[in-house]
Amino acid sequence: MSSLPQELERALLEVSDILSRTDIRWLLVGSTARYLNGLDVIPKDLDIIVEANRVYEVDRLFAANFLAVKRIKYSSSEIYSSHYGIFKVHGVQEKRNV
Repeated sequence: MSSLPQELERALLEVSDILSRTDIRWLLVGSTARYLNGLDVIPKDLDIIVEANRVYEVDRLFAANFLAVKRIKYSSSEIYSSHYGIFKVHGVQEKRNV
């Protein structure tokens, strides 16, 4: 396995740095998490999950530090419900879910 693409690594470090200044619990998921756990996938973005009761706090925090493509908003269907937003961190798309 080669190393994580530089732009993803930089974005992950910045997201981690910002969230580590808070007591918000978060989890990296998706293709980047699978890649870092040794699976043969090509990571293209960062997907994170945060505590449901802190989601809009993260929205404000990310909007203050990153380019907000889509501010976090609640949506649901018959099969799922989620708070979802998209932010760009150094050109890397970061998606936030609860």
